[in-house]
Amino acid sequence: MFLGVLNGSGYEGRHRSVVLVSGDLDLSTCEHVRSRLFSAMDGPSGDLVVDLSRVSFIDARGLGLLVETDLQAKATGHRVVLWRPSQIVCRLLSLGGLGDHFELEFFEQD
Repeated sequence: MFLGVLNGSGYEGRHRSVVLVSGDLDLSTCEHVRSRLFSAMDGPSGDLVVDLSRVSFIDARGLGLLVETDLQAKATGHRVVLWRPSQIVCRLLSLGGLGDHFELEFFEQD
């Protein structure tokens, strides 16, 4: 698994932290990913963009982590955006009834 974090300005000048998640998002990786996601919210309020385009597997624990992250973000003045979720992530969001819960972005904004 690969995790990367970028910080900067994004859409409408809002602060944006981008966390790239690659590989499996499951019981064996969630604590490490959680640590990165939550530390990305330590900065100023703004967008937490979770790039899920390279996630090849996600289980219920991974889905739960996304929900937990979203709840923490809202409580701390952040907004979670799932960027280019892979087909497997989209399928699990749909099966879990969470397709409308998250803000999804599939294309870069100019």
